[in-house]
Amino acid sequence: LSRAIRNLGLKSKDVVLVSGMGTVRAEPTVQVFHLAGIDRDRLLPEFRRYFENMVRGKWADGFVGDLPARWCRAMFAGPHYLIWFAIDEFVVYIASSAEKAEVERMAGNLLAALRR
Repeated sequence: LSRAIRNLGLKSKDVVLVSGMGTVRAEPTVQVFHLAGIDRDRLLPEFRRYFENMVRGKWADGFVGDLPARWCRAMFAGPHYLIWFAIDEFVVYIASSAEKAEVERMAGNLLAALRR
């Protein structure tokens, strides 16, 4: 995470964890990062490296509403769906053992809230 932040030209103190619930084994884990002034196109490559190196697995393209996202089905403390996506200034990560439709609902609700 520190490398991604540094590569974006920010300092750790410039990044706000807007919402952080859970740990890797918690249910569900939700993280919303605010990176002021950084647009989606710059966030995508840095956080792709961060999340997809943190959780090894078969990541695939998908959507949260109309927004491109990345999905993975991983095994830690049982099977989990993981999703992450970025919009201007925000990066969202969710991990849950819930069904994929429920994880999609959670992600959609977060996206709607961030767009307000």
